[in-house]
Amino acid sequence: MPNTQYSSFRNDVQPNQSMKNGNYQPNTETSPVLRGQWRTYNYSNCSAECKGGFKKRMVRCMSKNDQVLEDRYCPHPKPATQINCANFRCPTWTFGQWSKCNNECKRSRQVLCQDHRGNESNQCAKEMKPPDEESCCNFKWRITCSGTCDAEGRRKPNLICKKIFPKSIDNPHPFRTGKRVEEKYCTNAKKPSPIKQKKKCSKPCPTRWETSPWSKCSVGCGSGRTVRNVTCTDGRTILPKACNMTTKPPNTKVCEEFSGCRWKIMKFGKCNCKGRQSRTVKCFDEMLNTESNRCSENERPPKTIACQKPSGCRTPSRNRHHQSAYRNCKDAQRKHRIDGEYTMNLNGTKTKIYCHKMATRSPVEYLSLPAGATENYAIYIKRRAADANRCQMSPRDWEDESISYGATHYQKIRINISTLQVYTNDFEFTTSSGTKQSFGSAGDCYSNTGHCPQGDFAINLEGTPFRIRPRTTWETAGVNSVIKFLVPLKTPYKKVRALCGGYCGSCSVSRNTNLYLQLA
Repeated sequence: MPNTQYSSFRNDVQPNQSMKNGNYQPNTETSPVLRGQWRTYNYSNCSAECKGGFKKRMVRCMSKNDQVLEDRYCPHPKPATQINCANFRCPTWTFGQWSKCNNECKRSRQVLCQDHRGNESNQCAKEMKPPDEESCCNFKWRITCSGTCDAEGRRKPNLICKKIFPKSIDNPHPFRTGKRVEEKYCTNAKKPSPIKQKKKCSKPCPTRWETSPWSKCSVGCGSGRTVRNVTCTDGRTILPKACNMTTKPPNTKVCEEFSGCRWKIMKFGKCNCKGRQSRTVKCFDEMLNTESNRCSENERPPKTIACQKPSGCRTPSRNRHHQSAYRNCKDAQRKHRIDGEYTMNLNGTKTKIYCHKMATRSPVEYLSLPAGATENYAIYIKRRAADANRCQMSPRDWEDESISYGATHYQKIRINISTLQVYTNDFEFTTSSGTKQSFGSAGDCYSNTGHCPQGDFAINLEGTPFRIRPRTTWETAGVNSVIKFLVPLKTPYKKVRALCGGYCGSCSVSRNTNLYLQLA
């Protein structure tokens, strides 16, 4: 076999013609053949954060000696210098369903910025954020006309506050579908004028109730009744059965009249040896010519008057014991300086009055109560119901120490000797536990029902020459307060007892009448 030498050629260089003819003489000196390798560098950051971008890198053909060669010296295909990146959507605002419209005419929804994976992001444009709350209705005053007719044959206009929803295909008549709500929601809404209200309900009713003026009170002194005619008419004819009977105005009511009250002296007794003559004084209703009990005590004539002593009267011995009758405790103080019971002359009637602080410059008058403290008391209960919305005692009822509870029992009551008014807030001759309670008052915080008062008061003047003035009344105060009389104030007006209470509630003698006594 012939000896053959091989030469390396670059794969891109072909032998010339002289070589092919066999005339080529190879060079005995060795010539290096250049051969490189591709070297890649790190990609740059993506040109976009989302919605498609690209990354670039440097790719070079390098020799073994780290010399940069032309690309043609690297035998393999050149690696990519650029690739795509961030081929996903940008974070966007997403939102949920609207909530129901609330009482303030607002509805809300959840609004989030989320990336393509559904994770919460902060890359959304804040100025592009959809609203998470909006108004869904508004409040307006609406005029409604009552279905019943008044005495003038007109329906009465009423203003109500309505929640009005926007007009839409599903809601073509917003005012018809609006819902009535509390008036506080229309505080800032403009009210229709009175003229507009009247005009809205100006259509006359086909029939109406007509009333005549009230008659004169049936009594001249005290409480009576007054009446009027109430007829159903269409303006021309009386139609007794055409009107709604449930809306018929009352044809009678209670009235009070005092113009006919007169005190009359009915009968004189004989003049006694003391130079006093008794007489019977009664209150009369001049209109009815009957007795009454509503005359003013301040105008009552005295039951006795001075008179000429009859002949034959003996002069009492100077040494004989004689108990004086005084006008008041200040008068009795001229002879006495000790607290105790003294005889007083009240409009010609002698009665015992207790004088207190007789050793001071200002003695005061008290009425002793023979019925005792067990019949004259005022109690404010501290117990509360376990369920305030039910009128039912329970073992779970509890005691509230935060309220002004207490019980006060009276042995004597202070009075104004001239007017016979009782000072209900005088506690000189009382025994108390807790907060002192006014005479003739009671209360509790037991129940919110207005049906089961627990507070208790009682007044008992038996054994005294006095009675409670008949027209005395009581008033209530507080939440769902109520008064329930166990012993009503009636003839002979000596006693009264009642239960009072609420949540919290109380009762006391009315400020219009106050508590006055009268000689029985």
